[in-house]
Amino acid sequence: MTAAEFKDIFESAEFKTGLEEISSYLASVRQEAAIVQLLAKVLWRQKRLYVLERNKRHDLTIWTPSSPFGDKETNVEFKIHFECDMKVLADELSKNGNRPLKEMWDLVLAKKISKSWSVMANIYGDFCVKAPHIFVWIIHFRNLRNLRPEARGRVCWAKETMKWLANNPNAATDRTYVNVADDYLARLGRERPLVARPHEVDISTSGDFPSVYHIRVCEFPDASQKTARQEPRPPGH
Repeated sequence: MTAAEFKDIFESAEFKTGLEEISSYLASVRQEAAIVQLLAKVLWRQKRLYVLERNKRHDLTIWTPSSPFGDKETNVEFKIHFECDMKVLADELSKNGNRPLKEMWDLVLAKKISKSWSVMANIYGDFCVKAPHIFVWIIHFRNLRNLRPEARGRVCWAKETMKWLANNPNAATDRTYVNVADDYLARLGRERPLVARPHEVDISTSGDFPSVYHIRVCEFPDASQKTARQEPRPPGH
């Protein structure tokens, strides 16, 4: 599968309807796993052959029949960050300066930087180290200003988001906060080149509170190469 095909799925009515529901009933968690599962539901209805978290530890693998000698195997990694994480990323990029990103990853390997808590390292690990065919990054903006305090308390990272909203009062209309993610993707692309600029999909939801999912779909040159189908295979195939 290509980035353009993923973009088509993200823009489909079925995916948007599912995302509208997820934005509300899973507001208490980061929704990466749920979004991957929603995508799997769409792929299942398209009768695609896929597996989650079993092939080479990738979030998603899709096999497309192409010839008697092998299938097109597409390995996909997903990451989701909140709007307030963009401030963290901006600070990390400023601190890193012009030093090669590989030096930052060396610090992760030396356990001097936590991959889990560093946005830079979190993305670099999936983009460059795990080296998928497709990388999907979602920046999730939540406008929690009009939520009652008791309702806000169940929203993941609500305190951090409210602090960020106070410092970015025009964020609902001025979406320049996404630029830091786009700039980082451009920098990563110089280390691991992409086929083209990332495909962009912005999905607005209006469930319990307004949200925008800024989706970036990156495709690497080997995304369309034929590979022999490898274990583990989906059960029943």
